[in-house]
Formats: sequence, C-alpha cells, structure tokens
Amino acid sequence: MEHWNSTLGSGFILMGILKDSGSPELLWTTISVLYILALTSNGLLLLVITMDVRLHVPMYLFLGQLSLMDLLFTSVVTPKALVDFFRSENTISFGGCALQMFLALTLGGAEDLLLAFMAYDR
Repeated sequence: MEHWNSTLGSGFILMGILKDSGSPELLWTTISVLYILALTSNGLLLLVITMDVRLHVPMYLFLGQLSLMDLLFTSVVTPKALVDFFRSENTISFGGCALQMFLALTLGGAEDLLLAFMAYDR
C-alpha cells in the first residue's frame, strides 16, 4: 500500500519531496545552501540600506521592505522542512500547519501589495 498525505488525531503526516528523490542528501544540501544565501543577501541588503544615509529615499526604502518580506517569507516553511528531514520526522500539528498557511498567505499578499506600491512609485 502506498502512503499518501493523511491526518492523525493530532496533526498531519507529510509525504515530501526529499524522501522521494534519488539523492535526498544532495537535495537537502542544495536547499540549505540556497536558504542561507537568501538570508545572507537579504540581510546584507537591509544592512546597507539602513546604514547608508544616501539610500534613505522611497525607492530604496521600498527595496529594503521587499528584502525584509522576502527574508520572512522564505523563513516560513523552509526551516521546518529542513529540520523535519534531518530528524526523519514527517508530521506537523494542526496549529503549526495553520500558522504556516496564515503566515505564507499574509506575507505573500503583503509582498504583492508592496510590489504594486513600488510599481506606482516608479
């Protein structure tokens, strides 16, 4: 019998991409490196925009906010997925799932709204 995503009494059992791939360690390493690269680049961009007074104009303030949104948006699901694979765990509670969905939808909508403001400002 093949396993599918299913629910338990206390949460969800997740069947993910890492377990079905040919080399999950390579995929885990790639996702980890890309996540750390995203955190580093967005953090550096925020730091530069905050520290340099010449960049305190609306265009760069919007870019800083977009960088912050991207930093938060990538941090909603990626760390939990990487830790779960590392621990060989594949469950999430209903509350955790609801929180991830809420944050992903809220941050995604806020990022879209910010991009619309940036387009209008241009």
